[in-house]
Amino acid sequence: MAKDIATRRSVTDVVREYTKVVYAWKVVKQSGIVLHTNGSEIRSFFKGIKRTILFRRFLESVGKPVKGPTPAYEDNDAAILQIKADKLTPRIKHLDIMMSWSHETGNYGQFVAIYCETHLNINDMNTKPHGRQTLQNKHLWLVG
Repeated sequence: MAKDIATRRSVTDVVREYTKVVYAWKVVKQSGIVLHTNGSEIRSFFKGIKRTILFRRFLESVGKPVKGPTPAYEDNDAAILQIKADKLTPRIKHLDIMMSWSHETGNYGQFVAIYCETHLNINDMNTKPHGRQTLQNKHLWLVG
């Protein structure tokens, strides 16, 4: 979390589901410090989509291709709009490869970015401070 005084690095939290069952969950501190939340969100989104594409390819290789785009939930509407617009500005130039690749992959129909309100986003379990009950509810949803 950015409030971590020791490092100020953001946390990437990606949960992957297949047929409503969680099959992968990754939580890791990002390698660098970002100056705005969009940068952190775009990095996390990019990493999540990369792994999702690998899983789609695996399913295709075993004869179970995924029909249609995979939904990718994000609670930062500005990040979704930036990825969809594929417009690079000097302020986000350092994210150009991640944004362009995500935009292109979305255009190929591999995923569709869907806005999800923060309180409904299970990925926020490790990226923001929560009260006991909220954290417990998200954890129970994740592990079933």
